[in-house]
Amino acid sequence: MNAHKLVQIIILIIVIGINFSSALIYLKNIQAPQKKDFPSISTTATTTNEETQSTNSKDLPRRQAGDQTNDETQNKEPETIQKIETKPAVKPEEITPPPIQIPATGIKSPLTANGIVEETNLQRQINGLPPLSINLKLSTSAENKVNDMFVRQYFEHQSPTGEGPSDLANAVGYDYLLVGENLALGNYESDKILVDAWMNSPGHRENILNPKYKEIGVAIKFGTYEGSQVWMAVQEFGRPASDCPIPNESLEININDKKNIANELKTQIAVLYEEINAMSPKSGEIYNEKVSVYNTLIIQYNALVEALKTMIINYNAQVEAYRNCI
Repeated sequence: MNAHKLVQIIILIIVIGINFSSALIYLKNIQAPQKKDFPSISTTATTTNEETQSTNSKDLPRRQAGDQTNDETQNKEPETIQKIETKPAVKPEEITPPPIQIPATGIKSPLTANGIVEETNLQRQINGLPPLSINLKLSTSAENKVNDMFVRQYFEHQSPTGEGPSDLANAVGYDYLLVGENLALGNYESDKILVDAWMNSPGHRENILNPKYKEIGVAIKFGTYEGSQVWMAVQEFGRPASDCPIPNESLEININDKKNIANELKTQIAVLYEEINAMSPKSGEIYNEKVSVYNTLIIQYNALVEALKTMIINYNAQVEAYRNCI
């Protein structure tokens, strides 16, 4: 082999090597590109906190996304209704000291009902007390008493058939907290002497100076008692029921009506709460609808309780004022 052919063979080998390398590079470049990585998708569905949170016996159902209820109302338990005070039972009282009596002289002295009232109020003024005002019903009660004593010939606070000052007041429609009665028989020379006689008797004095009395009715009559011509005098004292304003009865009725409504709402809330708590899953249209109704009932109930609080505070203040007054 001559040198010329050897050179050609070497050149051919070099060319083939270059082409092979190029072919390898080309093949490498045309390989399929690697798949781009994407975030993996969890097999567990993503849910809202409201949907996945469990509800125990102490928590109320939470509002679902999309509900229009104010967040502040969520998980708020029904409020407690304040206790309403009981109006104290009032037993009307009567004060009846033993009647006073002086001998009958048969002389008709100039006694007057108005004069006796004036002398009575003078004694109250001396002792730092306000005057008593004349009440027509008490005056009628006193007249009925003095007439009855002459007709049935007795001189006591209780009639032969058991009627006393409270019965007389009730008969004329006098509504009272306290009544008292002073009786006198005899021929007293003047209104002042008669009132002085009462003032010298501890029980009668107590009636005249009782600070609770506000009103008075007086009646006098000259007639025959046990065969003698004598005066009988009657003082009827009274503390009217209006002196201590009675708690508003219509307010009490309104409170009780609203308490009944509130209790009905509370029952509905409790039933709905159990229904919602038992639902699974806690999601979906029906669940959200029940939660929405539940939250609405809670708002209505708590608003009613707030209104009741104000009403009950007002009523209880009236009861306390009445209790202190009587």
